[in-house]
Amino acid sequence: MRAVLPITRSCAECAAFFTLCLSAGHVAGQVIDPSRFPSKPIRMIVPFPPSGSNDIIARFLARE
Repeated sequence: MRAVLPITRSCAECAAFFTLCLSAGHVAGQVIDPSRFPSKPIRMIVPFPPSGSNDIIARFLARE
């Protein structure tokens, strides 16, 4: 059976800061007018060789 470690104050502060950053990013994403962005195609450059994991993830994200 694993022992449960107590949550320290620094850990709780870090979790609160992380949650704040996520919520701020979510709100900031809603402020941008989607009809104006992007006004031209976005070029994605992946500095890794083809058929690697980074290339596969980049190709998946580029479809969206």
